[in-house]
Amino acid sequence: MDLMPQQLRLPFADIVVLKPNIAELVVFSGIELTSGMVQEYQQVLVKHLKQPIGLLINKRNAYTYSFSAQMEIGLAKEIRATAILVERESSVLVMQSIKGMPDHTQWNMDIFFERDAALTWLEQQLQT
Repeated sequence: MDLMPQQLRLPFADIVVLKPNIAELVVFSGIELTSGMVQEYQQVLVKHLKQPIGLLINKRNAYTYSFSAQMEIGLAKEIRATAILVERESSVLVMQSIKGMPDHTQWNMDIFFERDAALTWLEQQLQT
């Protein structure tokens, strides 16, 4: 039996549980994501999803990352793979910059312009 999508609301974002081990994060427009916010959504994922976790970050809204958030994102060991769904080339550049930070060498992250491709990639990453 398929799990019906479950929505978890945080003060700064929605998390939609797509499968028992895959969730979509949609940060609200105008937010500056802090390291505390990154830690909060990671804790929610660990609490509500089976591990290993696949995360789809949907960047349809415009928001920014504090430097501390940039350092924190991608470090949760329980999240095996992160697919970034972008609509704008500027989002690609931001995410590539974050991925290039020294602590992020082991971050299993890829960037997609198509939702289906992102979800297929996440499922493949979780099978390995």
